[in-house]
Amino acid sequence: MAKSTKRKRKKTTTSTARKRRTAIISFLKNERVRFIFGVLIAFLGIFTLLAIISFFFTGAADQSKVLNKSFWELTQDKQLEVNNWTSTGGAFLAETLVNKWFGIFSILIPFFIIYFGLRMMKVSDFSFIKALLITAFGLICGSITSAFIFGRLFPKSHINWGGAHGSQIERLLESSIGVPGMILLVLLFILIIVIAFRQSSMHKIQETLINSKPTFNGNKESETPIKLEFDEKKEPEEEAKPGILKKLFSFKKTNKPETETEPEDILQNREEAPAPVMQHTAPPIRKKEPANDGFEVFVPKDEIQVAENKTEEKASSLPESDTNEETDLDVEIMEDYDPKKDLSSFAFPTMDLLKVYNTGNRQVDMQEQNENKDKIIRTLRNYGIEITSIKATVGPTITLYEIVPQAGVRISRIRNLEDDIALSLSALGIRIIAPMPGKGTIGIEVPNKDPQIVSMQSVIASVKFQECTYELPVALGKTITNEVFIFDLAKMPHLLVAGATGQGKSVGLNAIITSLLYKKHPSEMKMVLIDPKMVEFNIYSTIEKHYLAKLPDEEKAIITDVTKVTQTLNSLTKEMDDRYELLMRAHVRAIKEYNEKFIKRKLNPKNGHRYLPYIVVVIDEFGDLIMTAGKEIEMPIARIAQKARAVGMHMV
Repeated sequence: MAKSTKRKRKKTTTSTARKRRTAIISFLKNERVRFIFGVLIAFLGIFTLLAIISFFFTGAADQSKVLNKSFWELTQDKQLEVNNWTSTGGAFLAETLVNKWFGIFSILIPFFIIYFGLRMMKVSDFSFIKALLITAFGLICGSITSAFIFGRLFPKSHINWGGAHGSQIERLLESSIGVPGMILLVLLFILIIVIAFRQSSMHKIQETLINSKPTFNGNKESETPIKLEFDEKKEPEEEAKPGILKKLFSFKKTNKPETETEPEDILQNREEAPAPVMQHTAPPIRKKEPANDGFEVFVPKDEIQVAENKTEEKASSLPESDTNEETDLDVEIMEDYDPKKDLSSFAFPTMDLLKVYNTGNRQVDMQEQNENKDKIIRTLRNYGIEITSIKATVGPTITLYEIVPQAGVRISRIRNLEDDIALSLSALGIRIIAPMPGKGTIGIEVPNKDPQIVSMQSVIASVKFQECTYELPVALGKTITNEVFIFDLAKMPHLLVAGATGQGKSVGLNAIITSLLYKKHPSEMKMVLIDPKMVEFNIYSTIEKHYLAKLPDEEKAIITDVTKVTQTLNSLTKEMDDRYELLMRAHVRAIKEYNEKFIKRKLNPKNGHRYLPYIVVVIDEFGDLIMTAGKEIEMPIARIAQKARAVGMHMV
C-alpha cells in the first residue's frame, strides 16, 4: 500500500510539473506577450544607444566619477552628478561597453538589441544568423582596427578606441606580426566587409587579378584604392633650461601688454603673494566690508575704514558669542567664499617644463620572454617542482611571470628558490610574490634587459591624472600593466620612503612634490620642506611666496639647519592643536567638512575661523635627523603622525 501511494504521488507531481511547463511555454508563445517583450527589449537597445552616443561627448567629464565604482554605489550616491544624457546608469553602462569591452564598435550591441526586439515584435524579418555574425565580426575586427588606427591618432582621448578587448589583441598581434602585418590585416578586414556587402566588388577583384589592367564597361566609374597613412612625428627632446622653476609659477597680466623679457626680469616684475607664515597667536579679528564685486568679504580689522552703510550696520550687529558659530544673516545676498580669489591671476605650470622622452612604440622582445620562461621552468624542475602553466605580463621596466604549480607543491619551496631563479636568469635581482593577491598564482618579477623610461611628463599629462579628483593626488609612475599609478596622500595619511643609496628615494620625493604643484592651488595647499643636505630642495626656493610655509623670524623658507627643525615641528604641532580647536567649535570632524562650511559662509571669521589649506611636510634624510636631533624631534613627529590627518597635515 505504501509503495502504491508513493507511485501515485510521483505521478501527480510529474503531471503538475508538465502542466506548469506547458502553461509557461504557451504564455511565452502568446503573440501579445512576445510583442510586449519585444517593445521592452527595443527600448533597452535605444537607451543603450543614447548612453553610448552621449559618452562620446560627456565621457571625459564623467570618467573620474564612474571609474572604480560599482553600479550599486553610483545609484546610491545621491550627490553624484553626471553629464551623460541617461544619468548614472547610462554612464556606467557606456563606460563598461566602450572602454572595457569593444571600444567604439560597441555601438553595434544596441543596434543588435533593437533588431532583436523588432524581430520579437515581428516587424523585421532579417535573418537572425546573419545579424549575429555581422555583429560578432564587427565587434571583434572593428575593435582591433580602431585600437590600431585611432589609438595611434588620438592616444590621449578619454575613449579607449578598441576597448580592453581590442587593445589587448592588437598589442599581441603587433608584437607577433609587426606594423606591416597589422596594416595587411586591417586591409583584409576591409576587403571582407566590402565583399560581404557588395557582390559586384568580388567580380571586379577577379577581373583585376586576371587582367593586368582593370577594364570597366559603359559608364562605370573607377574606384580609387583605399590608402592608409600614418603620420609619425617625432618631437625633439627639450634641452635643459636654466632657472626652470623661475618660470614655473607665473601670474597672467591683463593690464599690461606682453613683452619679451628674461626670466629674472619677469620674476621681478610679477605680482608677489605674501608668504604663508605659521604663527602661534590666534588669527586677528576680522570684520565685514563690502567688496567691489557686489558681495561681502572678510578683511583684517586694522586695514579697513569705517563705512556708513546698511551692510556695515548689519555686520556690526552680529553676535560675538563663541558658542554660536553659525549665522544665517545675509545668506541670500552673499556668494560662496572663493579661496582662490586672492590669487586669481595665478597660472599653473605648463607641460613644456617637463622633459619629453621619445621612447616610441617598442615591441615586446618575445625571444627574451620565451628564454626566461624556459629557464624558470628548468630551474623549478631541477628542484622537483612542476608547474601547470606560466604566462608573462610585460611592463616598461619589469616583466611579471605568473606560474601555477601542480597540486601538492608548497609555496614556501618556491619562495626559497628566489636566489636560484635569479642566478639562472642572470638578473640583477628578482622578486617572488607568493601568492598573487586575488589571482591564485605565484608571481616572479624579472627586470627587463632594455627598460623603458617612464617620464614624469607622460604621467602628469595622462587623462587619469588630469581628471583625478583626489584631495592630494600623487602620481608615482606606471604599473606593470602600463597604467598610471595615482594615490591620495590625504587618505594614506603619511608616507615613509625607504631604500638603499641610489635607489631613487629623492626622485620619489620630487615626483610627489611635482604632482602636488601641478594639481593644487597655493590657497589650497602649503608645504614645509626640510632638507638637511641643503641641495635637494633648493630648486623650490623660487615658489616661496606661494607654496612654502615658514616661521615668522626665518629668512629662508626651506629648513636646512638641524637646530631649526625642532622649532618648525613644534610650530606644526601648535598649528595642529589650533586647527582641532577650530574644528571643535565648528562641530565638524575633518578639514574637508570644515572648509565646505566656511565656503558656504556658515562660519563667522569674527570668531577666529579661517580657510584651512592642506599642509604637506616633506623631510629628506630623516635618518640623519634622528641621529643628530634625537628625542627632540621624536615627540612632535609622533604627535603629528598620530593626530594630524583630520586637520589636513601630512608628512612624507
